[in-house]
Amino acid sequence: LNTENNGRDLGVINDRRLRRRFPLQLPAAYRPIGPELISIWTTSESRNISSGGILFGAYDDLPLGKEFEVWIAWPALMDNCVALNLVSKGIIVRNAGDNSAMCIKKHQFRTRSVSNPDGSF
Repeated sequence: LNTENNGRDLGVINDRRLRRRFPLQLPAAYRPIGPELISIWTTSESRNISSGGILFGAYDDLPLGKEFEVWIAWPALMDNCVALNLVSKGIIVRNAGDNSAMCIKKHQFRTRSVSNPDGSF
């Protein structure tokens, strides 16, 4: 159902998200950020992604409000030959089953190491 509001299409009423989500299941890894923690990477898989957030698999509920870093093996190549990782930092905003959602505060693309061109972490 779409509704109108001063000429603006508000989209589907049930979906409160403002940004379109893309269903990308890609190799990923995540870790908490902070000086008090020893950052150990956990391998995972992305579920979906938008310009404002990432939903990814997590073995346990991650602490809400905590800063995390998530690396995703990006499927497109730079100049048709250089593998990339999408590196995102943000805040965990939701846990649902075996998934966690992170609101992206900062992101960048980095070239992937030659030792793991398949996207493994």
